[in-house]
Amino acid sequence: MNRIMQKYFLVLVLVTSSFAAGAQATPFGQVNVSFTITPPYSSKLSDYASIPNKVLLILTSTDLREKQVFLRIEITGDNGVRLMTKQGYKPPQPLVLQPNVPTMVDIQTISRLFDVNSFEIQGITAEEIFRRNGLPEGNYQFCVRVYNYIGDQFPLSPAAPAGCTQIRLTQLEPPLLVKPLDKTDQSSGEIQNLLFTWNIPPGAEPGTEYLFRVIEMLDPARNPNDAVNSRTSPVFFETRTSSPFVLYGPGQPALVNGRRYAWYVTALQGRQGVAYRNGGRSEVRSFFYKGAPVAGGKLTFINPNAGQAWVGVNNENDFLVSWNWLNPNAPANILTDTTYRQYGVTRYDVEFVPGKGNTQKAFSYKKALQLPSNGILPQSVVLTEQAAYTAGFRNGQFYRAIVRAYNRDNQLVQQQTSVDFEYRSLTDAEPVRKAKLSAVIKYSFEGKQQQYAAGNTVVAVEALRLAAPGGPAWEVYTFIDGKKYVQLATASATTKADGSLETELSSPQKALTGDSIYFRAQMTGAYYYSAHFKMLAAKVPA
Repeated sequence: MNRIMQKYFLVLVLVTSSFAAGAQATPFGQVNVSFTITPPYSSKLSDYASIPNKVLLILTSTDLREKQVFLRIEITGDNGVRLMTKQGYKPPQPLVLQPNVPTMVDIQTISRLFDVNSFEIQGITAEEIFRRNGLPEGNYQFCVRVYNYIGDQFPLSPAAPAGCTQIRLTQLEPPLLVKPLDKTDQSSGEIQNLLFTWNIPPGAEPGTEYLFRVIEMLDPARNPNDAVNSRTSPVFFETRTSSPFVLYGPGQPALVNGRRYAWYVTALQGRQGVAYRNGGRSEVRSFFYKGAPVAGGKLTFINPNAGQAWVGVNNENDFLVSWNWLNPNAPANILTDTTYRQYGVTRYDVEFVPGKGNTQKAFSYKKALQLPSNGILPQSVVLTEQAAYTAGFRNGQFYRAIVRAYNRDNQLVQQQTSVDFEYRSLTDAEPVRKAKLSAVIKYSFEGKQQQYAAGNTVVAVEALRLAAPGGPAWEVYTFIDGKKYVQLATASATTKADGSLETELSSPQKALTGDSIYFRAQMTGAYYYSAHFKMLAAKVPA
């Protein structure tokens, strides 16, 4: 009898021991993770967060109970780069897993998983990842692990290599320039016509766009790379194209005979997120333009002229004398403000002398106009009413303007004398308040963070103020974000290649009340749209 009891006792001890061992088992195997990233692989983490089906995550709970969970990710490269979800991070809402039911993780959860604000970063800076070229080249392991949401945040899925996927990130070579060759002379006939070509980088996605730029080198001895990288060297011409060439014809800005130019091409990142070395920018090349000389070009006064031999000035109209060049190669001999480039003109010396019948014994006013850093040579003399009076111009007197055009070698290119014109002091107009507006206009594609300069774009600008109750009948109203504004002035301007905009609006003095006016700048055309328009306030000068 005692022997039988001893056997039962031994069996009971073994069973009890097995239950004790089961109580110590880890919960790591309660959720299985299937993790896939679909090619092509992008260096931009934002692509994994925003492109549907780029990241495929399937979670399967093997527990018999419903689970509330959340995810953490770790990205490790063989180049020393490591990103991981911050310790203590937990999203505002859990994922709910049903027993033995595969669950596809939604795009919103994946977007939070790749959120820049949730990462600890090693071996690289956040600026380099999220503002420049993304993750550098290398072999990467992406690992996702599931954690308990309620109570202690212990892992519910196994550690790596479970829940991991491997990818290799490579960057494409930038475009290779083909023609013209570096440091060569480029000639054209009477009509400007140059062909720029480059290769399509192997592996580039279909429809890749290229940014083509030309930089005018006012100092021909300067390093072209310095001219391109310098903020003081403006872009002479730029365009975007999906073709591997640009035909630079008569419709583009006129190249100056004998001048040196730098040019390069940048491959822009497309929807697939393919990254390029050097930010997609090619080498920089330069060429010397040897265009045919312009025959018969004539320096011509626009104002004054034989049809209007007077210049009127008051508080709203400045003294204005302007000139231009008659371009014989343009249709119908039209005037164009770029013809001076073809003559290599870099300076105008302007002199005003007494005209016929002038009673001023000693009058002379001179002004030199030099080629500025932006490469656009002024072709007018503009003086305010006070400045014109200080210079010696008087009502009813006649004057004559002489313009002398010089090239870089200080050689006289051409000289022209205006008709005798009368200086008239006009009656002052209704008092106005002038306001200058400077801005940079940018746009982005819907759903994308990257912004682009809205270059060479027509912009409608308005000056407004908040409407007061019971305003006068002459006021024109507009409604913005549910608020009523008085339209003070309107203007239209065109942005420069970098999207910068400068214009001036004149508002009636009687319409200005309160201490603020508002500006609204809108790009015209249905292509541009903004659902989140904001007003910018500026103090009215006293």
